[in-house]
Formats: sequence, C-alpha cells, structure tokens
Amino acid sequence: MVVVGHGQHEEEDEENWFWWQRGLVHAPRAVVVWDHTDESRESRGIVEPGRKVTWSELFLDLVLVTNVAKLGEAYQSGALSLMEVALLYRTIHNCWWSTTKYAMRFHTDDLPHKAKTGLCMFFLLFAGLRLGAPFGPAARQVALAAGLYHAVMAASVWRVVASIPEARRHMTRDALVPSILEAAGCLVASRLEAHVFGLLTVLAFFELFWSALVHYAWETLPKKERIPVHIHHLVERRGCIRLILMGEVVTGCAVSTRITPESVASVSLAFLSIFNMKLLAFDVDSVPSRRHAVRIGVFARPLIWLEAAFAFDFCMGIAGSCVRIILSMLTSDITSVRAEEAHVLLCASVAAAVLCLTLEHLMHDQAHVLGTRHCWTTWGRPSHKDHFEEKDDDDDDLAQARRIFYFQVASEAGIFVSCVALAAYCSSIERDYEVLLVLASIAALTTLAVVVNLLDEVHLIWTRASAGSAAERRALATTPRELSLVG
Repeated sequence: MVVVGHGQHEEEDEENWFWWQRGLVHAPRAVVVWDHTDESRESRGIVEPGRKVTWSELFLDLVLVTNVAKLGEAYQSGALSLMEVALLYRTIHNCWWSTTKYAMRFHTDDLPHKAKTGLCMFFLLFAGLRLGAPFGPAARQVALAAGLYHAVMAASVWRVVASIPEARRHMTRDALVPSILEAAGCLVASRLEAHVFGLLTVLAFFELFWSALVHYAWETLPKKERIPVHIHHLVERRGCIRLILMGEVVTGCAVSTRITPESVASVSLAFLSIFNMKLLAFDVDSVPSRRHAVRIGVFARPLIWLEAAFAFDFCMGIAGSCVRIILSMLTSDITSVRAEEAHVLLCASVAAAVLCLTLEHLMHDQAHVLGTRHCWTTWGRPSHKDHFEEKDDDDDDLAQARRIFYFQVASEAGIFVSCVALAAYCSSIERDYEVLLVLASIAALTTLAVVVNLLDEVHLIWTRASAGSAAERRALATTPRELSLVG
C-alpha cells in the first residue's frame, strides 16, 4: 500500500500523485542546471529551489564524528599512534567526501536513495567497531567498511550515468571509476593485515591525485557535459561537520572531578581557546559564492582549500584529545600514556590549525581587496573580469583594506610561529603552573587571531558609519560654503 501525502497546496498534491503514478523508483536529477550552454557566453548555475542539507546527511555527520571521538580515545590510550590515527581518519573522511560530492551535484528521494543512505550510515558505524584495538585489526575493519561504502556509492553514481546521458562522460571519469577503484583497493587491504598500512596510504594519495586530475580536466569538457556544483551546499556541509566536531572537542573540557581555582582556570582557558578556533573556522568561508575557492579555482585553489579544510578538522580532533589529557592530569590526577607529549602536540595542532585556516582564507578570491585583475572562472569557464566593480570609489578606503589584509596575513603567520615556539618550550616543562601558562598563552594567541580577523569588519562598519554621517551632513547643508565644508 502506498500512502500519498496531501500538501497544503494543490500543486503539492499534484506532484505527490505524479510521483505515485511513476512508482517508488525514479531517476536522479541535477541539483544545479545551466541557464544556457552557449560556449561563447558566460553562464551561471540555477540551483534547485529549497535545496538544503538533509536530516540524513546530518545523521551521517554524527556517525563520522563518533568515529573521530573513538580515534581520539584510541590515541589517548596508546593503542594507535598519531600517524595511524591520521591514516584511519583519512580513510573514513574519504567516505564522507564521496557522499558530499554526490550530493553537491545530484539528488533523488526514492527508495534506492534512502536505502543507499542507510547503508552508508551502517558501514560508517561498522568502521568504528574496532577503533579501540591495535592498528592491524582496526585498519582491517575500517578498510572493509570503506570498501563496502565506496561500492554503494559506485552504485549510486551508476544510476546517474545510466539516467543522465549528458553527464555520462563527466561522472564516469570523475566519480564512477575512482569509486570502483577505491572500493576494490579497500576490500583488498582488509584481507592483508601485514600490508594494510601501505595500501591505505596508497589509496589516500590516489584519492588526492585523482581529485587533482578531476579539477584540471574539468575545463576540457564542453559546457553541456560539465556538472556544476552547489557551492552553498558544500559550505553548509563543511559547517555542519565542523560544528559537530568542535562540539566533540569541547567535551574534552568536562573532565574535572574537583572544583579548585586551578581547575576552573585551566578549564576556562581551554574552552576559550576552542571557542576562538570555532570563531575563526566559521568566519573563513564567509565569502560570496562568486569569490569562493571552489568557483574561482581552475586547479590548485580548490584542491588546496579542500585539503586544508580536512587538515584543520584533523588538527582540532587531535587538539581535543590533548586538552582532555592535560585537563585530566591537572584536575583529576589521571595520568595518560600520552601525557609527556600532549603539551607539545596541543601547541603544534593549534599552530597547524591556524595555518590551515590561513590557507583556506587565501584560496578565496582576494582581488576585490588587492585591486588586481584576476583570471577566475564562472562555473568552470575562465574569463577576465574586472574586480573593481566591488571596490569603493575612494582609493584611500581600498588602500586601507589592502593594509588590513596584509596585516591579517602577517599576524596569522606570527601566531603560527609563536605556537611552534611554544611547542618547543613545552618539551622541557615539568611543573603544573607551567602547563597553566601554556594554556593561557594558547588562549591569548587564539584571542589575538580573532581580534585581528575582525579588523576588516570593524573597518567596514566604520566606513559605512562615516559615509552615513557625511551624507547626513551633506543633506542638512544648504549654502555652497556649507557644502564645501562637509566635502
């Protein structure tokens, strides 16, 4: 029995009846379509109305972050080394990324799609069943789950290849072939415990190399064969996974078993540092879609942006584990096998996270600040466009914005160097008050990064307020003398 839901409008009822007549299986559709395919004209993508992150995608993010938390626990207990944690996280992250790439281009809401989503969730959950074990058994479990995950995604991509002829060449090369190869490679790795580390490493570099080829080869396709991506959906997906991950990191602060001035201070400083990193992480992608790295980049920019985003998430996961170890040692007298290296690794992970956010920021188009002409792309088609259309007529404002931009980059570089120097200092600390000083230093450096990052916002608000005041003074002026005085 098929129950047809009744909408509040007649159009919704007609649509429900239409899909009921077609059955429970229907072809995938492109999320973004071209407004025209004339190669001689610039084109823009028209996004499907109402396209948002689904509840299933949010649930998938929760399962992924659950595995990240288990990886952190395995590192804290000494079951996995830092390199092993990075490799397993990369393998799991590639599964999440394959689903995100598909959702940025295609969507359907039939039974096969729902079954695919459920299987992906199950395999991602299945991957984390043995993450507390030594690397061999844990890696074989992750490889088996990842292989099955990519096989399911290959079936979803095959539906697109079979249903949308104009996307056949693009999706076969960019999604179907790598999904099949990654599925086969992971399944083989799951059977070879002695070589699982090397095989997973090869697969990680294979995914990176293939992504580079995809970004480079996209320009060779005719426009009608290119599948534009939904950039806002990508930004929302990145925001969701970061929000859940930062929430998991914050839980590392709730480990105190006694309330003392030292424990309150250490927990407060740790929370302030994580909160500052959250502010920086969510501000870095607050750019118009026309200036986003995925849209303007032809080859290097999208790839660097994606890898920097992945590295930031990994660094914050490691930072959360280090915070938990340090606070457990300071407030609960619980000693971890990683206690000696936790201070150094915390500073190093914060330094790497700041560097990753700086790279993400620089990969976006900054020509509106630098006042230069830049060869950018409009949904994959390169064209020279004058970016002076966004700048203010006053050259002084543009020069001031350029100075702020240079100062921000220089400050972030200085904060990175300071965190590295702090990590070197941590290798020789022995007393608890020195650990507290390290936490205070990290909180101060991250707060400084937030303040510097907000300078352009302050400048914009000040400029608009000054312009409004000048306009009001000009409106109140009546004589030529008064007009000359107000400029």
